Amino acid sequence: MLDPAGDAVTAALTLVADFTAAAGCDADQTARLAIVVEELIANIVEHGRMPATDRIAANTALSSGPPR
Repeated sequence: MLDPAGDAVTAALTLVADFTAAAGCDADQTARLAIVVEELIANIVEHGRMPATDRIAANTALSSGPPR
């Protein structure tokens, strides 16, 4: 769970780095996913108007199909 009052973007990017390393992604795949996640989390924090007690859930999973 990411704390929107803390540094949620940095925490999310750490999750991306850990996930892509474990999944065997190359540098380009890692960078592309990092951009998407960074924008998503930053927009949630900036525009989501979340109560201070709320947290952002972030999950990762591998799939053999197209991205969803």
